[in-house]
Amino acid sequence: MEQLLATIFDLWMAGQETTSTTLAYSIVFLILNQDAQQKLQAELDKVVGNSRLVTLEDRPKLNYTIAVVNEAQRLANIIAINVRHTTLKDVEILGYKLPKGTTIVPQISVVMSDPKITVTSGKPPEVVRKLANTLAPPTFTCDIETRF
Repeated sequence: MEQLLATIFDLWMAGQETTSTTLAYSIVFLILNQDAQQKLQAELDKVVGNSRLVTLEDRPKLNYTIAVVNEAQRLANIIAINVRHTTLKDVEILGYKLPKGTTIVPQISVVMSDPKITVTSGKPPEVVRKLANTLAPPTFTCDIETRF
């Protein structure tokens, strides 16, 4: 019972809405893109097989799977309300200089629907695939706390 309560608490705290939206959109994405679904299944069969569950240790080998999840989150725009971030160092974006400590509220939906990164082939973009196993550099942090 303790484990069940801990799991429920984790799901609640992590954001049940974003998780369910990601899962729902992933299912729709894969139904509409059978090629992506077959590649995803092939990767899972190769890395995990059918005799065990996926573990965290499998993550470095699941590049396509991670790319599909990232693409589903990008296309679904799962974050309806943007979160304040604070720059951790001086940064320049499109000619605008933001000094360290500047609070920003990026409009994520605009970035995620940029035609330059929109995928029409049903395949996750190469950049997502390459970044699937990397941690984003801590240039911005959520609110005023540091991530590291």
